Amino acid sequence: MKTIRTIIFSLFFSSQVFAQPGPDVTFPTNINLNQYPSFPREFDEDSIADDFSRPILGIITIDSTSDLSIVPLLKKEKNLALKIDLFNIPSEFTAFENTTRLRLIDLKDSINISFINEFRNLKFLYLESAGDIIFNNYLFLDSLTEIDISFCARLTSLKALGKINSLEKISLRYIPKLKEFPEFDPNNRIKYVHIYQEIGDGCTDCLPSPHKLNITSLNRLRHLEELVMSNVNGLTEIPSDLSKELRVFQIIDIQRANKDYAIRSYIQDVSGFSNYEKLETINLSGVHIKAFKGNFEKLNLKYLTLRSVYGLEDISGIFTMKSIDQVKIELCGIRTIDGSSCNASINKMIFSDCSNIEKIDFLLSCEHINHLQLGGGSMLLLPKPKKWKIPNLNIYAHGAAGKFYVMKKEGEIVDSLNLNPYVK
Repeated sequence: MKTIRTIIFSLFFSSQVFAQPGPDVTFPTNINLNQYPSFPREFDEDSIADDFSRPILGIITIDSTSDLSIVPLLKKEKNLALKIDLFNIPSEFTAFENTTRLRLIDLKDSINISFINEFRNLKFLYLESAGDIIFNNYLFLDSLTEIDISFCARLTSLKALGKINSLEKISLRYIPKLKEFPEFDPNNRIKYVHIYQEIGDGCTDCLPSPHKLNITSLNRLRHLEELVMSNVNGLTEIPSDLSKELRVFQIIDIQRANKDYAIRSYIQDVSGFSNYEKLETINLSGVHIKAFKGNFEKLNLKYLTLRSVYGLEDISGIFTMKSIDQVKIELCGIRTIDGSSCNASINKMIFSDCSNIEKIDFLLSCEHINHLQLGGGSMLLLPKPKKWKIPNLNIYAHGAAGKFYVMKKEGEIVDSLNLNPYVK
């Protein structure tokens, strides 16, 4: 009986082992078309737990050695990743009805890729490392919801995308010569736009490209909810004519390897934010802003971040907002925090690595800030504690008189260190 149980257990265990590949099972990630259908596979990390036995398709290379009669066999594939190393797209690419996800890699300059229209039920299109490709006319893809174009150093125009009204998300990453954001039909459904303009992040001596991307056509995206722009040159103001559905607005200029910031945008006016009553997140990092001011009484934000805004002198506009859950001001050169009124209901306000701050009397008098965390330098002086209206404080600073630290919880100072030299 024991032997039978052992055999049954062994068979059960073996079936579990061979039902799905283990960690030592590998698949090629790049093959030539001639090797199909022994096509390459890449595991989708997000789906391993659900179905380890269904890895997604890897890259198939089509070049001068490939047997093009195999191309029609690819029509059954739902996901395709193709590296077409030819100067013309093979005529065999017609009527691809099943493919919903297409990834095209390393396309040559001047290659016409209008064949994408043959993928009639395409939902996701990814174009990587292409030259200055061309189209006969517009792309007409009624099912396409997402397009991601990246690392196309010579690409100058994406006009062909303008008639795709089913798009919801568009990501343009590292396309430094792109002249303008595509002018989409007014009936578009685009909700998410991510633009990362410049190639060269990480270099130690590079300067920003003088090239400016024309983004005026963003105002045609009437359903736009999220706009993220990185390394986009020449912005001087926050646009005031974007979608009223806007919820997330971010400008992020990426730090270079030598820790300097190559400032690309000198924003003189942020008052455009007042037009977007549904805004939830504002993130401005690595740009030049002298003053964040204006009347923002209709805004109820979840997050407001100002990071590496070294020329910042005025943040009075923050205190005109209706409410903000969290404000974070980091690596900024601001000296005095002041305003004409403090009506904003702020749950938490954090100043991090802003060592030039000298005066925060106005800030400490605000009655609608629940928690303040602030790190200061040798110039910081405080009014007498009886003027502190914020119920929860965490303030620290280092200076000639040593250091001070004060913690206040629910209106009571619960811990302090050498505070007197820093009180006026």
